[in-house]
Amino acid sequence: MSSFDIFLVQDKYKMLVRIAALLSSALALVQAQTAYTFGSAVPYSLTIDGGAPFSQVISNPSASSLSVHIASMELPAGATLTIGTLDNSDKMVITGFHTDLISDFFNQKEIVIKYTAPEYHNGTVVIIDKYFAGSTKHDDLESICSLSGDLSKPAACYAASEPVKYKASQAVARLLIGGSSLCTGWLIGSEGHLMTNNHCISTQANAAATQVEMHAECSTCDDPNNSVQLGCKGTIISSSSTLIATSYDLDFALIKLNLNAGVDLSKYGYLKVRDGPPVANEAVWLAGHPLGDPKRIAIATQGSDHGTIVAPNMGSSCRPSETSYLLDTQGGNSGTPVMSSIDNSVVVIHNCGGCDGNGNGYNSGIPIANILAYLRNNNIPIPANAIISTPTPTPTPTPTSPPTSTPTSTPTSTPTPTPTPT
Repeated sequence: MSSFDIFLVQDKYKMLVRIAALLSSALALVQAQTAYTFGSAVPYSLTIDGGAPFSQVISNPSASSLSVHIASMELPAGATLTIGTLDNSDKMVITGFHTDLISDFFNQKEIVIKYTAPEYHNGTVVIIDKYFAGSTKHDDLESICSLSGDLSKPAACYAASEPVKYKASQAVARLLIGGSSLCTGWLIGSEGHLMTNNHCISTQANAAATQVEMHAECSTCDDPNNSVQLGCKGTIISSSSTLIATSYDLDFALIKLNLNAGVDLSKYGYLKVRDGPPVANEAVWLAGHPLGDPKRIAIATQGSDHGTIVAPNMGSSCRPSETSYLLDTQGGNSGTPVMSSIDNSVVVIHNCGGCDGNGNGYNSGIPIANILAYLRNNNIPIPANAIISTPTPTPTPTPTSPPTSTPTSTPTSTPTPTPTPT
């Protein structure tokens, strides 16, 4: 064996050791995926009799937000149940018949529950069995790719400089699931559908207990509430939805919104998806609700004015066959649409955080084309106007070094890091 052959063997051995170390390190960090949990249920027994007007305050000094679970409600004609802040500045008015209903959330430590009716008659009209208390957010699920910290910005920061992207971001929603978990979702197509992750909504019970909040963003770039969990409250357009399709392996859920009275979806628009694979090196951006904060947009990444697709098919990470990219995310971004900078079509749904804040790893998600194939294979209708007509862009070639006259070692592929789930 020549000295050059020995060099090649040693070089390949070192590379294999390096790959094994990377895989071992990544696998050690992998954990079960769940929605971002920010609070907990507190048992609370309240039965309201319809024989007289009623008012009661729920107080929790340690809560960052409060909402209630209505086990059952049967109001007579003209009667109302009002849940809201003590100063009446934010409230939810409910009428009629309901079971297993979670109220809107209120960023207060105290809320008041009131019952009024045109006429009062004895008999149980409302049963509340618990409330949900939000807790101070925690940052242990960070997936920041940039060495200089989170380069995403509040949505309002891009309203003037990136008006097309900002307009597209209006279709992105903050999801409050079961009163205690937070994710991101987005309107897909023109028929009132929304898409998010399976690890956010996996059952009809989850869908029925999901509040969909649109335009949850602050009006200015420097508003201090931009970093407040559940801050800059938007409009809750739906408090219950119907599960249409979901898949664990593809980590997606498609739901049909049961819109609240008076809601007009047209003001938010909707997103379209690409019926084709992500492309290596293409520029991408995303909009979502990390940590349940007001909407943020991530366009830039470390050393570049735009994020990019790193590996269209990086293999298994949080799920099989994921796409990796460099854009900053955090817990709560689950379900976020990753969009092409060319036409703002959704190419990936984010589900997996892999960046460690020290320049290592990538974030990743499920290619939308795989989800479309799943829907077609299972005869599930794709929402109307959900697919964009523009073609998939041509991959940008990776620069190569000029040939040399002296022997060089056999080139090897750079190992693809396995992201750590959030």
